[in-house]
Amino acid sequence: MDLWDWLRGLKRWWWILVLFPGLAGVTTWIVAPKPAYETTWTVNVLLDDPEYANNQNYFDFLLLDDLDSLMRSGALGDVMYLKLPEATQSKISREKFGDMIESRRQGRSVEITISGDDADTVQVVAETITANLEGVANQYLLPADNTRGPVTINILDDIPAPTLNTTKRLVTVGAITTGAMLLSLAATGVAEWLRMSYRAKNSAR
Repeated sequence: MDLWDWLRGLKRWWWILVLFPGLAGVTTWIVAPKPAYETTWTVNVLLDDPEYANNQNYFDFLLLDDLDSLMRSGALGDVMYLKLPEATQSKISREKFGDMIESRRQGRSVEITISGDDADTVQVVAETITANLEGVANQYLLPADNTRGPVTINILDDIPAPTLNTTKRLVTVGAITTGAMLLSLAATGVAEWLRMSYRAKNSAR
């Protein structure tokens, strides 16, 4: 079987190239996690001491490193959850609240992302965190014997309105469909080889 045989096989077995990638794409779209509403903004954290601010041995960097884990499972997250309006607390559990938050350290700043199924809830959570993060950090995270401070948290960009992020879902569907297409191309070659082998055997009888 050579290249031309395989190309002729593509014409004969075209339905394989349509059926299997199509099924893979549709199935992946159905079972993949639904797109979430997201909003992302950036903050930096300063310990108010001209001599030590932004020194890697001091608190501003510790908070930068620990922000995500603190918001998910630490005391900061517990307190922040209680700052949510009662109507929002009735919609999301403490665990769900932690799952909505992601943060990424970027040098001397932190990028915070809030995601969820409902745009209004995402907006409320983002606004609550922004309004209370500095106060909660100063009240609960500064060491008891701290002689410097307070912690200052600066919002470096405005919090955008939550938008539906379909990128992850589309990338997943695209990757699975492409993989299925490549396998289908191979399958057409195997199908044509089997057809030719069967035909050759019958001709030899």
